[in-house]
Amino acid sequence: YTHFEMHDVLASIPNSVTILHSKPDISMLSELVGAVIPDKWKLFGVQVGLELSYLNSLRDELTNPIVRFIHLFKEWENRKTSPFTWCTVIKVLYSKTISEYTLAENVLKKLQTSTIDLSQPLDHV
Repeated sequence: YTHFEMHDVLASIPNSVTILHSKPDISMLSELVGAVIPDKWKLFGVQVGLELSYLNSLRDELTNPIVRFIHLFKEWENRKTSPFTWCTVIKVLYSKTISEYTLAENVLKKLQTSTIDLSQPLDHV
């Protein structure tokens, strides 16, 4: 996948600017990303700018990779090491480090077809 192809995919989403630049809900992130690629939590954390020392502490303290993802999502949101947006999530999934192109497209489709307010927790739907 090239940058141009990703741009075409992003451009196909109605209101993509609003959706992609909105703040993700951590429970939705955990469901759409963490539960699908639990073994890539550390790579994801590095890609959003979290320090290795923090990621290593998660590895040492938590055994469940999905729980690690939840903690790193919260840390990313609080520290804002990179923009905490759906756009960043998609870019990270498309990165050569993560290489989860199909997952990125699935997340985009979910955002495209979602009728829920993406800034609200899933339990408020």
